[in-house]
Amino acid sequence: IVSSFPIIQRREMESLIKNHEDGKSLNLRLRQLIVKHGCAYHHSGLMPSEKRLVEHLAKRGELRFIAATMSLASGVNFSVRSCLIHGYRRPGRGGGMQSLAPSEVLQMWGRAGRRRLDVEGYVIPCTNIEDSDLFSSVEAYPEPIERKNFVSAVNILSILSRHNAEVL
Repeated sequence: IVSSFPIIQRREMESLIKNHEDGKSLNLRLRQLIVKHGCAYHHSGLMPSEKRLVEHLAKRGELRFIAATMSLASGVNFSVRSCLIHGYRRPGRGGGMQSLAPSEVLQMWGRAGRRRLDVEGYVIPCTNIEDSDLFSSVEAYPEPIERKNFVSAVNILSILSRHNAEVL
């Protein structure tokens, strides 16, 4: 259980939210968690403006705790003191569950330890027996790199022309 912020900290947090461009669109439950306790959640069901605000507060070090899906760990560049991993599976494309790839787990673990603030970071694996057995049997291996998009000279020239860049 996370204790409540003192009234002065609540006012400061309220001010941070109010002065942020995405503060107006924050849902009431999330606003109350942030202001009262310094806690937040982050997942794909949030509006983009809510995600941006949570990410902003996290990067500033204003939040004590964030409950998040893997997308926060892989999509945003910031670190935390401690990273609690609840499981090593995630929803797959076919509707079932799939195991996380070693690189995905490493990405999440790599968030533990804030640069210039912590001497060390902590990873806390909290999994059920099924997930622990699954992960302990995973062999780390280089994952194949697949080309998703082809970049042609036309694409590059188009991008340069939009930004008024000179082509040498």
